[in-house]
Amino acid sequence: MKIAYIAQIEISKENGVLKKVADQVEIWSKEGNEVKLFVLAKEQNIWEGLNNINLEVFELGNFGARLNSFQKLVDKIEEWNPDLVYLRFMFYLPPLKKLLKNFRVVVELNTDDIKEFKITLSKLKYYYHIFTRKFIFKYSSGVICVTNEIARTVSCYNKPTLVIGNGINLSQFCRSMKIKENREDTNIVFIGTNNNPWHGIERIKLIADRLPEINFYIIGYDKEGFSKKEYPENMLFLGFQNKDNYERHILAADVAIGSMALYKLEMNEACPLKVREYLAYGIPTIIGYKDTDFMEGTPFLLELNNEPGITQDDVNKIKDFIGKWKYNEVGKEEIKHLDINYKERKRLAFFNSIIKGIDK
Repeated sequence: MKIAYIAQIEISKENGVLKKVADQVEIWSKEGNEVKLFVLAKEQNIWEGLNNINLEVFELGNFGARLNSFQKLVDKIEEWNPDLVYLRFMFYLPPLKKLLKNFRVVVELNTDDIKEFKITLSKLKYYYHIFTRKFIFKYSSGVICVTNEIARTVSCYNKPTLVIGNGINLSQFCRSMKIKENREDTNIVFIGTNNNPWHGIERIKLIADRLPEINFYIIGYDKEGFSKKEYPENMLFLGFQNKDNYERHILAADVAIGSMALYKLEMNEACPLKVREYLAYGIPTIIGYKDTDFMEGTPFLLELNNEPGITQDDVNKIKDFIGKWKYNEVGKEEIKHLDINYKERKRLAFFNSIIKGIDK
């Protein structure tokens, strides 16, 4: 297959989404496909992890500049003439209509966009999105969603749909550096990004308040945004760090924390990349939602209620969870289905079914 991959993402520095996209392109290529990544990005500097990828970058500016850049992107794809276009869900821009009508386009949907954009966008942008998003799904050839809950939001379009939770390359994570043995202190780690309210940093604060004897390492949040008056001293804000730097904190952690405020998006199911990283390192994790790849639950995921606040019962569960897992780690066999190689083979099979079943 000849696959054009469209994504609007930050490419200047390492992040979870960028690593996922790079891994996808690499795996699809190794499986014998010809793949090219077409990116809309603010920064033109390129993360070194993309050096071996067939890539073309288009500048992401204001609406007018974005429209012009996207038209150039569409022109380039038409010239390249792929068998299938894979679109990481984005704002609808008019040039997209031509791609949707002339090519087989599979859309990857990573969130309940209506609920998320309602709290992250201006009213004008939100209403534009509500009016135009239907064109993407109406003319697409298929949809891939990262959760069952998200898949239900687009079921009305009656398109071929596949649910594939986020995966990671398990071979890139080493457990040999784990430093748990003979250590009395207890560490909890969280990886996040500023301005994502569903991460639930305020709930993590409530846990840290109730467990002052535990160190909470908060990676990805800038120190300047959090005063010592508002947050307890045992919450240590480390700012942005690449994998080489944050790995030592994860390997020294007894437990990790995933997203804790999905209720702000009125959602109950997720599959965050950071949780897959924790598990790849063997770190048991506290979450506040149902995980797509562990819908029936599992001992190494402590699922708290998906609602505001922390109760004494929650604190007791956390203490018991830490006590059980402090000197243990998640088994590799128990998470092998999270591997991106397994997941991408399913995705490629879906692409093949779209190509065979639809004649554009």
